[in-house]
Amino acid sequence: MLSTLIVVMSLITTAVIYLFLPLEAKWWCVVPLALATGAFVIRKGINEWWYTKFPLGLAKKEKEILNKFLPYYRNLDEEHKTIFEQRVAVFRVQKEYKMRGIEQVPGDIQLLMSGVAIQLTMGLAHQKEFYPELGVVVMFPKTFITPDYHEQLHAVEFNKDVYDCLLMSINMFVHGITKPKNYYNIGIHGFAKAWKAYNDIKDSDIPYKNTKELLVKLHQLRGFKLGYQFQYTALPTMEVFEMCVEHFFEVPEKMQEVLPGVYASLMNMFMQDPANRSNPIIQVPVAVPNPIEGEEVNEAEDPKEDDNQSAA
Repeated sequence: MLSTLIVVMSLITTAVIYLFLPLEAKWWCVVPLALATGAFVIRKGINEWWYTKFPLGLAKKEKEILNKFLPYYRNLDEEHKTIFEQRVAVFRVQKEYKMRGIEQVPGDIQLLMSGVAIQLTMGLAHQKEFYPELGVVVMFPKTFITPDYHEQLHAVEFNKDVYDCLLMSINMFVHGITKPKNYYNIGIHGFAKAWKAYNDIKDSDIPYKNTKELLVKLHQLRGFKLGYQFQYTALPTMEVFEMCVEHFFEVPEKMQEVLPGVYASLMNMFMQDPANRSNPIIQVPVAVPNPIEGEEVNEAEDPKEDDNQSAA
């Protein structure tokens, strides 16, 4: 790492000055010593800047893991795979990962979660800082409760109380990426929550007038029972934007066919067309069809009596 190199070289310079310069010149030791101290204190920032400017990419084993578990990455052409890999490497330096119960986060989980995060950013060609206000990703082995949502176990939460952090259940995250036909992808949902917060997006920005009708169609696209999202979020209302983003990346062809206006709107938001799997990046915004006509609904609510997922 660059910061380590700066510290080592500064300490070597300090030793050379102390050993070989005359007594009256030894005060020059202060300069490289101060540089070494400063580099150590701000080492995270130095390393982040260096890897952003000169991304390392990923090891062969890491590429194999992404290729096995992330269809989005697997279907990219070689040029976009390289960009994806570089962004994942930068994201892992920029963010801190913590896990409740054990000291070290498993490397493959950290890699896959970083990959899901970068999936949403691929259309932003010149972006170097990803989810800039998100500092920490906190992982729990299983579903959890928190002070904010303590009445029901849940799998994903975005918390801005003290500092911005994304909380996620590892077992449900793994189910979402290994069994996408049976489980909801809470990784995409979680980073969509962060995206929504930082870009000041509201559920009402989705161009579909009848929210209840939209929710029914989203459930049908994934083949899940009505209300399944409650067991993931523990929220009293559906998170419409986050659900649309999950469907946008998980079942793009179906969404494009059934909800063309919503799909086109998300294409412009992410500058991507996930249905074009080898090269999803778009260069110019597309035309968005008029919102589907129907009864105007302001609140996104669904009955809780069918809150079990079809295959959970």
